[in-house]
Order: sequence, then C-alpha cells, then structure tokens
Amino acid sequence: MLLLSASCGLLLASAAAPVVVVAVAMMLLLSASCDQNGGDAGWGWSYSHGGKALHFAGPDQWSRLPGSSRCGHGAPTERQAPVSITTSKAAYNPAFAALEFDYDWPSISGLTVVNDGVSLIAMLADSGAATNTHTDKATLSGGPFEAGARFVLREARFHWGSNAGSSGSEHAIDGQFAEAEVHLVHYSDRFASSIEAQASPRGLAVVAVFIRVGDAPNAAFDRLLGSSTIAALAEAGAAVSVPGVSLAEWLPASTEQYFHYPGSLTAPPCYESVRWVVMREPITISQEQLDRLRSVRTDPTISSNSRPLQPLNGRVVEASFNPNFA
Repeated sequence: MLLLSASCGLLLASAAAPVVVVAVAMMLLLSASCDQNGGDAGWGWSYSHGGKALHFAGPDQWSRLPGSSRCGHGAPTERQAPVSITTSKAAYNPAFAALEFDYDWPSISGLTVVNDGVSLIAMLADSGAATNTHTDKATLSGGPFEAGARFVLREARFHWGSNAGSSGSEHAIDGQFAEAEVHLVHYSDRFASSIEAQASPRGLAVVAVFIRVGDAPNAAFDRLLGSSTIAALAEAGAAVSVPGVSLAEWLPASTEQYFHYPGSLTAPPCYESVRWVVMREPITISQEQLDRLRSVRTDPTISSNSRPLQPLNGRVVEASFNPNFA
C-alpha cells in the first residue's frame, strides 16, 4: 500500500483530473528522477527484482530509492509492514471499541479506478483535493483509536497474486495468505491532506481486508471492477470513472474482530505512519472474478504486487477479541 504523492519517485494524481492526465502521471511515476538521501537517481520501483540494469528497484532495493531509506538495508526499520500475525500470540485489548465506518455521505458521487502500474486504486472523487473541511467525507473512527480521533477515507488499493494458489495478500494470519487483499486508506483529519498526514506519526489508518475465493460471485466486485472496467484498465496508466459505488461494500459482514499494530506504508517511501487494522473475517469473490483481477497488467515482470513480510521487531499485535476464546 502506498499513497500517490508529490514526493520524489511518486506523483499525486487527482481523481478529478482528466484520464489523459493520469496516463501522463503514470509515465512520470515510472521515470521519476531525483537524488537525495543517498538514493539512486533515475530509478523506478516495482515488486520484481529486476535490479539496476532495468532501472527498477525490487523490494530488496527499495531503500536505495530517494527518500526511501526507511524501507530497509541498515535504516531504522523497526515498524515496517506487512507482517505475519499469529492469533494465539495477539494481545487482547478489551478497551478496543467497535469500528465505525461512516462511508455513506451523499456528497461522495463515485470513484475513479486507476491502474498506476503497480496496483489498482479506487480513489474517491474528491480525494485529490489539497485541503478540505472534512465535514462531508467518508470517515473511520472508534476501534483502537482515541476518543474523538477520525480518519478520512482516501482510496482503496488492491493487491493480488498473478499465479494459481493462495498467495496474493500482503499480510498473513496464522501462516496463511489469501488470494488477494484490499487496503482502505484513511488519513487523520488533524491534517489538511493525505500528503501531509503520510509523513507524520500516526497520520494514516489503513484497514486491510483479505479477499478469498468462494463459491459465488461478489456483487460489489462487479459494481466496481466489472468486466468492461477491467478491460479498460488492462494497461498501466489507464483510469475509469465508476459512479454510485460505495467502498463500504468491500468490508466483511462482521467487523467486530480485528487486529491492530503500528506499521508503515508497504511501498516506497515506507513511511512509518500507519495504524494498521487487519480484519479477521475476509470477503469472498468467485474464481472468475479473481482471474479477472489477475488479467490486469501492471509491471509485466512481476508475479505478485505484494511486499514480502517484515519482522515485528518487538511490536505487539493487539486484538479486539480474546484469542483464547475465539
């Protein structure tokens, strides 16, 4: 999971901008060049391991990118994500409240789905705004967050594996990956924008939902990522407007049981500003829908757009339920 930002190596793409602008933004994203913090100028990044010869840094080389030293290789990487969660080792926190997803504001007119070359992103129609009053936004509160804390929904980002099997999610629970994972990305309303929040401690809250293959198609999947939409998003740089869709449809039927830990973005620049909420219950899609998602071309050299698991480094994963009785 990353945010499209104006920082070096990434680019802010407004969902309200014309589609052609998004395509140009993609070209800039893949060729961004700057040199600071000891990074290698002229590099892009991907989930593959192409190396410097291809000018694409794989995960083991992300820390060499400008401004991305947090991603590893001797940097202070104490709070990186994703992680493997062991239910029996999670610490039950009885103070955790129910998560409050206020996603149904009438001013949210639709989404723009973008193939940015490394993932699919469903962006709220006004999520590219530099500032806002937060009074008419879809928000997240409650849960593990402090009383009065509120996080503004910005986008959903999808991760999946391109090969047959169950690998595709970024997180793992009890050693098991899911076929895919969606991240609902929020930023604290203490900040004027997600760009400001992502570089600030505890500035972001991301809800991770596992996507598993079930027996029946998922109607919400078809509303957001129908066959015609997926076809239009087949190549990197494409964008499609999808009206009348709520990201609330991508939440599991029950949101009572979840895990929480402090972590980071799962892509450069790996800011350690994320409060992760990993839902225990998955959502399901059909095998045909998963195959449809796998048909989207991102970096053609990758087999997955998920970052490898990162060490906990002493962090405690907390749970909203008692693992001994769940």
